[in-house]
Amino acid sequence: MGSATVLTFLIVGVATSTQATLFIVNQLALTQEMQRYTSIAYGSEAAQQLDVYTPINTTYTSSLPVVIFFYGGCWGACETLPKEDYAFVAQTLLEHGIVVVIADYRLFPTVRFLSIIEDARNAVEWTHQHIAEYGGNPKQLFLMGHSAGAHLAAMLAMNQAYLSQDAYADLNGFIGLAGPYNFLPFDEPYMPELFGPPLNEHESQPITYVDGSEPPSLLLYGDADTRVKPVNIDGLFKRLEAANSPVQKRIYQGVDHADIIASFAMPLRRENPVVLDAIQFISASANN
Repeated sequence: MGSATVLTFLIVGVATSTQATLFIVNQLALTQEMQRYTSIAYGSEAAQQLDVYTPINTTYTSSLPVVIFFYGGCWGACETLPKEDYAFVAQTLLEHGIVVVIADYRLFPTVRFLSIIEDARNAVEWTHQHIAEYGGNPKQLFLMGHSAGAHLAAMLAMNQAYLSQDAYADLNGFIGLAGPYNFLPFDEPYMPELFGPPLNEHESQPITYVDGSEPPSLLLYGDADTRVKPVNIDGLFKRLEAANSPVQKRIYQGVDHADIIASFAMPLRRENPVVLDAIQFISASANN
C-alpha cells in the first residue's frame, strides 16, 4: 500500500476522493499555529492571487528563508486544485522556520503556456518585492513545485530570461517534486496546443536552458511514478551535472506520483525522507 493510500486510511479509515482527503488534511494543517495572509493580488486577473504563510511568531523584522510553491495538475488539462488545498505543504515547511508563498495561476485551456509562466514569474517577482513585509528574506528565495508546478519552477530556475536580474540573483535553490523537465516528443494530446506557437517544442523544456548559471537544484522522484517518466529527472540531472551546476537527485523506492506530495501531509511528514531531504537542502543552501 503506497503512502498516499495509507494517508487516506489513517485520516478517514476508508478510501475517499482527492478533494475530500485534502479537505481533511488541510483542516488538520490549519489547526496548527500559523499566520495566513490569503488571496493577495499579484495581478489584475481573478486567478492571479497568492497566499502567504508565516510562523506564528514571525515579525516584520524576521528574515526567514522563503519557499514559493507551485502546485500541479497538467497546467489545467487535468484535475487542478486551488492554492488553499496545499496548506498542508505550507504547514510542514513552517515547522522548520520557512515562510511559504502558494500562488494560483491561470490555466489551460483558457490560456496557453506563455500566460501560465507569466503568472508564475509575476508571483515570484511579487514575492521578491514584498516578502520582507511578512518576515521573509527576499535574498533567500527557493522555488518548489510538484508535477506541472515543478515544471513551472524549473522553467524559472533554468531560464534567466523569465525573471528580473535581481530576483534571479536571489534564487537560492530549486526543488522539483516529480517534475516533467524533458518530455519530448509530446505524449499527451493537449500538449501541442498548450505549448504551441509562438513557442517551439524545445522552448517548453527546462532542460533546454541549462548553462551552468542555475541556482542549486534538488530533484526528488519516486520509482513507482507512472505519470512522469524517469527520463525527465535523469535527463535534467545529467545536463546540470555536465554544466557543473550544483544538483542533487533522490529516488524513493515504492513512492508514486501522489505519494511524493502527500509526504508533506500529517501524519506522514514526521521523519519522512522527502520532507527531510527538502528541509536539509533549504537549510544548506540558505546558509551559503
